[in-house]
Amino acid sequence: MALQTYPFSVLFNTAVPWDMEVAGILEANETCKFGFLLWLYLVPFPVIVVDTDGNGVYDTVYIDLSWWYLFWGLAPDLSFSNDPVVNYTNPIAAMDITGDGVNDWSCGSLGYFLDVWGACPNEDERWGVLEPIDDEGNYTCIIYDYYGHGTSCASCAAGKYGWLTVDVHPYVGFGVAPEANLMGVVSLWLGDVIECLLWAAGFDLVPGT
Repeated sequence: MALQTYPFSVLFNTAVPWDMEVAGILEANETCKFGFLLWLYLVPFPVIVVDTDGNGVYDTVYIDLSWWYLFWGLAPDLSFSNDPVVNYTNPIAAMDITGDGVNDWSCGSLGYFLDVWGACPNEDERWGVLEPIDDEGNYTCIIYDYYGHGTSCASCAAGKYGWLTVDVHPYVGFGVAPEANLMGVVSLWLGDVIECLLWAAGFDLVPGT
């Protein structure tokens, strides 16, 4: 499927200068929504949002994780076909490229997002809590720990891989409470700590509910 007719960005108003492989995801007469995840303000990961059952509701995301190759001076494969399915059942965008059972690449996870900038493309949803995948496919919310501090703390608290797996990966180990469940909440920026605490406590932050 050629993406050259799709807008590269509403900021630059240019077309994507390459094709993306979607074999096994889309048929010839099917369409998707296309965009980019700007990871750490450095790498633009191509993203498509797909309506998998044709009912008019977009429910699945694919991210071309091969753009991690750029950090090694290599070219990405420009394909969504070998990337993991990301949806409400499998919300984490991650891939094991070495076959050792431990994910090596990740762009984060689907998550709810408090639109503190009022930047949502759907005007009626601006400044509110956005769904992980917009039903119309106009946006998707990918949450990641851009600094690494939260991931490190979560591993110390609830790491589930014991030292018995040291032959698989040298950096895994049990956390203090390996059977605990974790809730990832992005905080400590833009003054949203209170909102994050309320969300974690069960408040949905939707006025009138």
